[in-house]
Amino acid sequence: MWDLSLVDPDNRRPISFERFNSGIGNAVEGDARLAQVTKLMRDWKSGEVKLDLIRRALAMRSRFLPIFQEGSYEPMTASGARGELVLAFARVTDKGRMVVVVPRLTSRKSKTLALPVGAFWGDTKLSLPGGTRWRNLLTDEIVEGGSLAAVLAVYPAALLADESALAGY
Repeated sequence: MWDLSLVDPDNRRPISFERFNSGIGNAVEGDARLAQVTKLMRDWKSGEVKLDLIRRALAMRSRFLPIFQEGSYEPMTASGARGELVLAFARVTDKGRMVVVVPRLTSRKSKTLALPVGAFWGDTKLSLPGGTRWRNLLTDEIVEGGSLAAVLAVYPAALLADESALAGY
């Protein structure tokens, strides 16, 4: 699924749909979800984590469609040593808030081919709007505060929902 070759793989060899379909697992929640994410991250080079991210993000966008369609777009900035390496924005409606957090250009700060999670973020913080308790819908973790070391503790992206967003759906 990851293809680090320098040519477009679609133009050079057939696509293995069986390989891609086999990587799509069952949706799980709670502690089972965190265990699933941990397993995916351990073997991130297989590419299954990429499929999982796409599947989960699209499912959450569908579940919370009014927030993504009608919510105001509010760009966010991070502070700290690696603040320039994160892209974040909020979608806000009267029904709740969602925050999307993704890393960018992280290979400039890492000497290894590893995903930017946990301690990689050091003192970098994001000022989260409104509520203090957020659920990362990609990992099913509860996040309090805006430390990126916590927000991106085990997964290199976050889709955060405040409790009012979860209560309304």
